Amino acid sequence: MSKDYDKPSGEVEWNLSQALIISISQLLDRASRLFLAGDLINSFWSYREAKFQMIPSLNEEERTNMNNLEDQFLIKRKRTRLMTKEEYKRRLNQASQIYETYRVNLMDLLKKYGFYISPKKDKTSIN
Repeated sequence: MSKDYDKPSGEVEWNLSQALIISISQLLDRASRLFLAGDLINSFWSYREAKFQMIPSLNEEERTNMNNLEDQFLIKRKRTRLMTKEEYKRRLNQASQIYETYRVNLMDLLKKYGFYISPKKDKTSIN
């Protein structure tokens, strides 16, 4: 009877890689659904969780860049008592621009490190 620890290491590595990609995929899907529902903050946190899944792959500069964007987003979304409604709207607009930059950077990093698998184009579909 074969036990799990008797598996060749390649099979174990494949299973771990597959689990990591599935986890990242679920986080990206959740972030997209939250964004479409208008929940920018929780969508951002889902993207941030996806970043944490792949953080061992990132170099120091990439981590610093992503952390700076996170800090900027968190600062821009906060509202103070002295802030006017127009200024708060302007800051939310800036936060949404930072969100978009963060999302694009994350997707670029996922592609760079092989975590993003682009969908295959179906050549048999009817246009």
